[in-house]
Amino acid sequence: MLMNLYRSIGLVICLATLSFVGCSEDGGEASASATVDEQVQAASFEMTLDGDESSKPKSAGRAAPTTTAPARLPSNLARNRTDYDLGASVSSKRDSFKDSSISTNPEDYIVRAEPDSLDFGEIGTGEKVRGSFLLVNTGDTPMTILTCKGNCGCTVPKCPAGTIIMPGEPFEVEVIMSAGKQGGRKLSKQVDIVIEGQPKLRVPVTADVVAYVELSPSRIGPSLNTDGRLVIRGLDETPFRITGMIPPLIEDGIDTDAAPQLEHVLFLSWDVWKEKGSPRQLKFMTDHPRVKELSVIVQATRPRRGLIDRTIVATINADNAVAARNGDVEKILAVTKTKEDLELVDSGGATLLSIAASAGQTEVVSILVEAKAKVNTVDKKGRTPLMAAILKRDTNIETLKALIAGGADVNTRGKRSGAPVLSWAAGPFGSAAEVRVLLEAGSDVNVVDGQGDTPLMWAARYGSAEAVEAMLQAGADIAIVNSEGMTALGYINKRQTTKASVISEITSLLEESTNTQE
Repeated sequence: MLMNLYRSIGLVICLATLSFVGCSEDGGEASASATVDEQVQAASFEMTLDGDESSKPKSAGRAAPTTTAPARLPSNLARNRTDYDLGASVSSKRDSFKDSSISTNPEDYIVRAEPDSLDFGEIGTGEKVRGSFLLVNTGDTPMTILTCKGNCGCTVPKCPAGTIIMPGEPFEVEVIMSAGKQGGRKLSKQVDIVIEGQPKLRVPVTADVVAYVELSPSRIGPSLNTDGRLVIRGLDETPFRITGMIPPLIEDGIDTDAAPQLEHVLFLSWDVWKEKGSPRQLKFMTDHPRVKELSVIVQATRPRRGLIDRTIVATINADNAVAARNGDVEKILAVTKTKEDLELVDSGGATLLSIAASAGQTEVVSILVEAKAKVNTVDKKGRTPLMAAILKRDTNIETLKALIAGGADVNTRGKRSGAPVLSWAAGPFGSAAEVRVLLEAGSDVNVVDGQGDTPLMWAARYGSAEAVEAMLQAGADIAIVNSEGMTALGYINKRQTTKASVISEITSLLEESTNTQE
């Protein structure tokens, strides 16, 4: 009996230690006799549970108790298990390999940057420049990059996580820096690289931004310069041409064959600007050797508080809004008889028609359209009922057709990006079926947004092969170039999917169309 008591006490003590070693039947520690493969399998199982939420047990009725997350093995363990002493604590290795502090002692770094900083010198406003530095492994074992990023969107390094830097084989890190629109300032940024087994490595990246060309006035808008007059002037005595504008707002167009000048006077048409969806950003392309692109933000006028029509700010009846969302036909029919809430809006600026469209309630949409509800009213985000319907997952095609039959504008644009509704349907929000409905209703297949992207480009980056095919059949021009100099085919490299079959199918369609159009 006494022996059994000792064994029970030993088992309790063993469980309380929470160690990686086992317990023998007699209550003492077992020898570390597990093989390396067994330890690797155990650690791999813990990593699976840590990374896959679906594999974790879920308790019913109450939250699971808080526990310490399983330790992860170093990322290159799968490549070479013998590089590490698996008998040691995995958590201690994790802590040492993910040290995010920056050391002032150069001896702490096995991987170093050469040179230790990157200076681009003078760069023009709107210019993108490329440079590089080397990561040199001065040790005798492979080192792995865990993270690598710039401290702002204007400084982008190319050094993927998981990259292994071998001893004696320097790895080149390319850095792309964007100057921005404002000249006369110094950019002081940095690239931070976390590498297993050493402190964070920081590489300063600097540049002096110079305005070689200026745009005047810097603040433009329909109420700021009603005549649309805009002057683009060279500041470095280098004549140049204006080669394009996105979107095109010059009534007589831009004379790209004109002789290079130091100063260009343009007159924007605010009427055309409104027809294009009132885009917030305008871009000008030039052949100046240092300034390929200029941009300016349009400041649209907004009514002051107190001057807004009371019928616009009046709050929609909450019960009627719920009825539109849930498809309560009887309630909506009662509303149309009195037209009480037909044009009132909720806190987001959405009308009953927009609410019903976003919920895919086709019958309610048809009733409201027949009652003469306005089909092109925009909410506070600049969305019409048609756009609200496209944004819904698994859009009801019949809802789109009902809105279009009621006069919905199939060329309407997003308020911020200037993207047409066809691009929304072709890209991340819609489907090939929606694309076909819009094209049949007269959507412009070659319209461009504020960045110069066509619906075909959106489909190449976000959409399906069926959407691409539908637009090619409708006459989409594959040769159109956006503000970054990219065609639809170029967007394949920016696909927001890793499915090789989708990428291959879209690439084949675009390449075949390129050969046909040529």
